[in-house]
Amino acid sequence: MINAERFFTKHTSLLVILQRESETRFEGYRDMADAVSAVLGNDELTSEAIARLVDRVFIKPDKSFEIRLKYADEFAEVGG
Repeated sequence: MINAERFFTKHTSLLVILQRESETRFEGYRDMADAVSAVLGNDELTSEAIARLVDRVFIKPDKSFEIRLKYADEFAEVGG
């Protein structure tokens, strides 16, 4: 027989962890939305917008470049 108190304590701890993770994820989405809104409201890409959106810029030997954004496309895997 399962000890009810231990069962609820364990699952309550897991729920608290999941809640914290979802709050952190939501804050990231809100930050991303604010950064995108700032870009959409301007005709030029400001240094502030770049700082909020861009994680790294890689310059390759052939002088091409790759821009890594701070935010991943959360919907890239949806729809196959």
